[in-house]
Amino acid sequence: MDSSGSTVLYLSRQLRERASGARESLFSLENLKADGKQLRFYTGFSSYERFTAFLDFVMGDPALCAARLRGGSSEAVVAAGPQTTLSREDQLFLVLIRLRLGLLLQDLAYRFRVSESTVSRLWLSWTELIHARLMQMPIMYSPKYVDAFHPKRAVLHQGVPLVLLECTDLHFEVPSR
Repeated sequence: MDSSGSTVLYLSRQLRERASGARESLFSLENLKADGKQLRFYTGFSSYERFTAFLDFVMGDPALCAARLRGGSSEAVVAAGPQTTLSREDQLFLVLIRLRLGLLLQDLAYRFRVSESTVSRLWLSWTELIHARLMQMPIMYSPKYVDAFHPKRAVLHQGVPLVLLECTDLHFEVPSR
């Protein structure tokens, strides 16, 4: 009984060591956040602080997040096996990698060790959330930009200034045959 108990302890210790080694080799933001060059390559953000500021902005509207992002707690939503989960940071990291590098869903599934359907679901929900949050920001053009594209011709019609725009609408019809 003593020898079997020590064998069980030995095997459980080896299993824990292998599991921790596997976590360290995972492709995740946690493993890349210290390296600014790699973070910039994968996400476009020059530092981890900027990445987290963007994540905080995107997650700033709890009602919108609850509607767009399905899942449980705020930290672990997506299960990719019995013990592996993707944090919100890794979910956004996955989406930004696809936006920046154009990687295939299958490639991202391999890298993050989740199913392809999970990557697809994350992609759709996060892009909808990012789009909804960015649409809430007002866009202010610089005066230099406005002056560069300001129409060159204005006409007064009954005391009201009218601006003439040059617009072209092309319509192509293709025969159904």
